[in-house]
Amino acid sequence: MQRESVITMLAKVHAPKSLDALQAYAVNMDEKALNNSLKWLDARGDNAVDASLIQLRQALVARELPQLQEVHPEWMLRVLSCETPRVVAILLRYVPSKQALYIMDRLPARIKDRMPSVVDAFSVPTPVVQTLRRQFEVHFSTLKNNTVTNTGFNELSALGYEELPKLMKDLGVHELALAFADADPLSIQALSKRLPDSEARRLQERIRQLDGVSKTLIRDAKFTILDIDTQAILPDQFLFEVGLRAFAKACVATDHDLIQALSLKLEPKVGEWLLAQATRKASGELGKMRRHIIMERVVVLSRAGILDAKWQLLEVGTRQVASDSLDLDESASSGASIDLASKSLS
Repeated sequence: MQRESVITMLAKVHAPKSLDALQAYAVNMDEKALNNSLKWLDARGDNAVDASLIQLRQALVARELPQLQEVHPEWMLRVLSCETPRVVAILLRYVPSKQALYIMDRLPARIKDRMPSVVDAFSVPTPVVQTLRRQFEVHFSTLKNNTVTNTGFNELSALGYEELPKLMKDLGVHELALAFADADPLSIQALSKRLPDSEARRLQERIRQLDGVSKTLIRDAKFTILDIDTQAILPDQFLFEVGLRAFAKACVATDHDLIQALSLKLEPKVGEWLLAQATRKASGELGKMRRHIIMERVVVLSRAGILDAKWQLLEVGTRQVASDSLDLDESASSGASIDLASKSLS
């Protein structure tokens, strides 16, 4: 919320007679924003004070619980579906509007049909509200601030829940490119026909861009593709699932906090599968190469405006994913891939 809005609302609530003179004394304020705030109050007439209080309370909560903005709403729906209608009405006040609409559309009828009015929901004593809010928040306490502060792979925990599918689909295209890097043109053409035209062009371009890629990485990418029933899912879902599995192969047991944070930003079924991958043992040089690819793709997508601009600050380093001198036992690599192939999201 802009500070001009906060100031005008506070003036309306605490000193309504001074509101008309506010513009004359406004210092270092955006005049357009100030006028818009005053018009917003005028449009609410006699309800301006109540409307201001609601907006101010929501702004305060948004500052206290910013992580809720990055939780996939299906997780919150799971929690709220176990509460009483009155508790749900209270907690929905503190859920960001986009997620709140998603939740309201999917709440069980036994809750939705018995929810109290907005006035009743706001009449609950503050200590009770704070207790309910803390109990609700603890379900999502593993999420971190969404700023990028250093160069580590774990910084990806700051990815937004709307950014993750975009990254996973891009990683899916890249994994396909790796898997088909040494394929004949007819095979690449057959795969391209199964994808939307835009994705097929991206795949072919990505294959052309690959140069001197590790044979072990190509081999491992083929195992990723073999793990998925390509006939049973739609192209977009296919790319997402391939990308998700490629991402999981880059993660190890020490990435548990990262995976736990990201799992809350994915649909529960998908997040729980990804969380199960945190038990994998260290993946050695191959895992490092995969992490480098992921961080590199995050930066590329950020520069293209697909991910938030803050990800351009992520330092990928100078290491190139081209070396084939891997400190990795071939049989161990094969075994790890076959083990992953035995799992399913269905």
